[in-house]
Amino acid sequence: MGNTFCKTGIIFADTTTGSNINLVTDSVSSSYTLSSYIDATISSLKSVFGDKLDGDISKEFVSLNGKDAYIISYTISQNDIKVKATQICFIDNNTAYILTITSRNENYNQENIDTIISSFKK
Repeated sequence: MGNTFCKTGIIFADTTTGSNINLVTDSVSSSYTLSSYIDATISSLKSVFGDKLDGDISKEFVSLNGKDAYIISYTISQNDIKVKATQICFIDNNTAYILTITSRNENYNQENIDTIISSFKK
């Protein structure tokens, strides 16, 4: 990925439910398209999590508040704990904005996730 700079900010974290929301911005080379950036991200996630991935990583192209975006979802398993992650990404002016939402499977609420996703904009 671009990796000229990468900034992370935790928006919300709750250790009792395993829920976390964070926002990362990443400088993206102009040679990347949104699609190629997402493919590189998925490849990196597969490399990092390896056999901890429970199933495959799904990706969906969406229009989010007037911007082309992708939503990727995956589940990570470790020590009998499953954590579901959803990432939303769009690129604006060579900066990728990635919102990551994680929660233990038993606490994952799709309605809440959809509300968070629909509010994500620059």
